[in-house]
Amino acid sequence: MKKILFLAVSYPPYMTDGSSRAFRMASRLPGYGWQPVVVAPPLFVKTGGEDALAESMKEPGPVRVYRSGEAVALGGVDECTLAAFARGERIVQGGRLSGMLPSIFRDAHPCALWEKQAAVVAAEVMKENPDIEAIYAQGPPSAPIRLGLELSLRHGVPVIFDLTAPLDAPRPWSRLGDLRSDELFKLEQKVLCSGYGVITPTRALKEHFLRKHFGKVSHDDITIIADCGPLVPAAAPPSLSAHSRPLFIIERADEKGAKAFIQALAAVMKECPGGAAFSGATIVDASGDMVPKMLRKAGVEGDLTLSCTASEEEELQLVRTASAVGVVSGSHESFGLWLPDRLIDAVFIGKPVFAVAPEGVATRFAEDAGGLHASPGNPAAIRDMLCSLSGVIGGSPAPTPSSELFARHSEREVLSEMVKAIALLLPV
Repeated sequence: MKKILFLAVSYPPYMTDGSSRAFRMASRLPGYGWQPVVVAPPLFVKTGGEDALAESMKEPGPVRVYRSGEAVALGGVDECTLAAFARGERIVQGGRLSGMLPSIFRDAHPCALWEKQAAVVAAEVMKENPDIEAIYAQGPPSAPIRLGLELSLRHGVPVIFDLTAPLDAPRPWSRLGDLRSDELFKLEQKVLCSGYGVITPTRALKEHFLRKHFGKVSHDDITIIADCGPLVPAAAPPSLSAHSRPLFIIERADEKGAKAFIQALAAVMKECPGGAAFSGATIVDASGDMVPKMLRKAGVEGDLTLSCTASEEEELQLVRTASAVGVVSGSHESFGLWLPDRLIDAVFIGKPVFAVAPEGVATRFAEDAGGLHASPGNPAAIRDMLCSLSGVIGGSPAPTPSSELFARHSEREVLSEMVKAIALLLPV
């Protein structure tokens, strides 16, 4: 079996951009003749949670994972703080003073630990595995991309760069830092013009890179390889109980966007004929701690269940039992290039879906899946969408997505394209 080195800051148990993508590709590649050797970030543990975490992190099959440091101990944090950390947020501990002086008391984030230690770990991995034939480097952030370039130069091993978003895009949903914007722009162009393979998950991202680096990059320089569905998709939609309710995942939403959605939801619950279908709905707050206060102000705090999920499996379990699944983002223009992982999962599991997002990849995906969408900046459109949604979540079957949509995100299609892209890098 051929070996490929995976450089991935975004790797479970983290839920940062690209974590599902890197994990699912690595997990499936052994079935296509490649053994991934992964340089991943440290695990994290909270007090009393070590055994449960160790049990949840059993690595799949022949995938070999090397962690870039000891597990990060977070102490007795609450579930929402744990979930925020899993999504790439720094957390502040130590009381009032630490909040005033976060640069002194702030915990080191695993991305920073990865960048500090990954080069040493990768050097040991390359020494132990001199038969590694290719490198997979995923960004953003930029650290794996830079390390991939360095290792390629040192060992003469080709790299396939996986750009899941523009390297220099503003990241208003996360305080996690990176290089300066001009440095990231230059690095992105260097990667695209490197002559190595560059893959990206959507056509919209490919077109973005071609426009941004016009005259420097051609269509043949970038290959579109979509994200896969879940590792164990349901053979048929699970039967819903009378208590099944919608699942709303508020992710990357700014305060204005989250507020508009919560107010629209509250209005629908009170005024729409089918609004009672949303009573008891679950909201996953993946945008910080602003949602609880908004629920109280909207007067629906007791009518909805607020959940903070610190692992992909926790969210997938909520998706499996939901009557419909939607992702609510902010209005930042870069979100038009983003396709949320849970939307793909929900379609594969057989759920009705919707997206509150800027016109772009997520809204087109929802439409192709027979679902609904609305703009984050249009409260009236959100209300109309939710009223329409209330008519299709009473246990009725989900709309049937196009066969093309399923094919594009199927394991066979995705992994065949991935293996082909790696093969093109190798010397004849």
